[in-house]
Parts: sequence; structure tokens; C-alpha cells
Amino acid sequence: MAKLLFNTGSFRASLAPYAICLIPLLVVVAGCATDAAVERYVPQIITPYRMPIQQGNFVTQDLVDKLAVGQTREPFTREEIEAMLLKAPTDWQTAILLGAFAGLRLGD
Repeated sequence: MAKLLFNTGSFRASLAPYAICLIPLLVVVAGCATDAAVERYVPQIITPYRMPIQQGNFVTQDLVDKLAVGQTREPFTREEIEAMLLKAPTDWQTAILLGAFAGLRLGD
């Protein structure tokens, strides 16, 4: 009897109204999930890897000790630029010249 019920199209046709209501409901509920809920219920093998990223510059204590009140950042002199160009590899010389003569800051 069960085999006859599953082979007929009437069983599938009887599920159609439920599927029409259930699919939008699942989409709405899935959209309301928070990160905490996803991490709690989804296995770790499915979630993407999130690489830890250190932001900012790493400052050691000896670098902090070199700081003094009233220090200013002066532009490089012509002699300092020439010394950098003599010691720099060829591929860095263009970057040094661009920074020096285009008025770029050290962070640029």
C-alpha cells in the first residue's frame, strides 16, 4: 500500500502547498540569523577560514624611548636624498625620486 502511495503523483501534489509556504519562511528565518547563531549551529568545517590580521604598526619599547616632546619631522635634505639614492637598489631609486620631488610624505 505504501509503495503504491509513493509512486502516485497525488503524494507529491499534496506537498506542493506546504512547500510553497515553507520555502519563503525558511529564507526569511535564515536571513535573520546572527553571526553567533551561525557559529553555534553550523559546523566549523563549513564556515570560511578567517585569518587573524594585526592592524597598525608594531612599536617596541626602545622605539618609544627614542620619542621626545617637541620632535618634528623635517623634509630630507638634498644630501640625504643623494645618500639614499647611492645605497638604494635600482628599482627603489624611482620611488625615492618620486617621493622627494613630488612632495610626498613618508607614509605615502
